[in-house]
Amino acid sequence: MNKSNFTSEQSYINYASYIEKVKRIISVLPDEDALELMKELDSHIFESLHADTSIIISEEERIKTVLDKLGSPESYLAPLIAEKRLTHAIKKYNLVEILKAIFGIFKTGGQYFLLSILYLFTLGFGIVIIAKIFYPQKTGFFVEEGQIIGLGFFSKINAQATDLLGYWIIPLMIILIIIFYLITTYLLRKIVLRKRK
Repeated sequence: MNKSNFTSEQSYINYASYIEKVKRIISVLPDEDALELMKELDSHIFESLHADTSIIISEEERIKTVLDKLGSPESYLAPLIAEKRLTHAIKKYNLVEILKAIFGIFKTGGQYFLLSILYLFTLGFGIVIIAKIFYPQKTGFFVEEGQIIGLGFFSKINAQATDLLGYWIIPLMIILIIIFYLITTYLLRKIVLRKRK
């Protein structure tokens, strides 16, 4: 909406101030997504302003009521922005961006907690590879006296413990990284697509 949609200067000032906050918040999004959100918000405000004209109140009061009902832009835009960022990150298969988006969503509602844990496992498998290269004696799949000690890096390991995999842990971790990453990203796509419907 522009200034010509308002009869009162103060109404336009209130509207413009609110929209500036929205623009600042959505500036992290790609232009097409930001434009889409702005169009939806403008449409909602316009329809709300003209929804019930039988009640006689000033335009200033109507715009104030509409903006108050919407609430703080930060509160309702945060999950939308996080979801849009997640959608773009999934399309690019960018693990860092996916994690950022998931943590953004987690902060706004915790809906993707399990998926973020799966992505962290994926990251952990990569760390095991690096640890095996730099600390080969302390990294592996260790067993002692028939009991499994664990898989990963251990700062203190008994001399009697045996590494069953040796350097074969590296290809195993690569396979697990690929499997976890593909499955988690697939599940994430399913969730995002289901939410759109």
